[in-house]
Amino acid sequence: MLDRDLVVFEFGVIDPTVQAYAFAHLPFDIDVAGVSQWNIESRRVGGEGDIRWVLTSYHVTGRQADGSPIDQVTLETVILRRSGGLFRIVHFHWSTSDAGFQARSQGQRTQGAAPR
Repeated sequence: MLDRDLVVFEFGVIDPTVQAYAFAHLPFDIDVAGVSQWNIESRRVGGEGDIRWVLTSYHVTGRQADGSPIDQVTLETVILRRSGGLFRIVHFHWSTSDAGFQARSQGQRTQGAAPR
């Protein structure tokens, strides 16, 4: 569950609010999820008290809507905070070393997002 204070860092673009993420980047993320497979390569979890973190490395494969291949490693950091007895996501950070994918994702998602 996403926290109202969510901040997303995604492929060089910042979504400073949950609303900005929902309208600027979430549609692209849904599109990519529908045409790709995400296999976990490694995962670490930690934290204590009301804060937890998850670090994951994925091997992502598939094809973009334009037919271009997706074959990359994507890194993800998630920070969760306990509020009202539930852990909610307050931060996502995704990155990849695939410069072409990063450029395509930025080009399709920068409207409404804050520059880095």
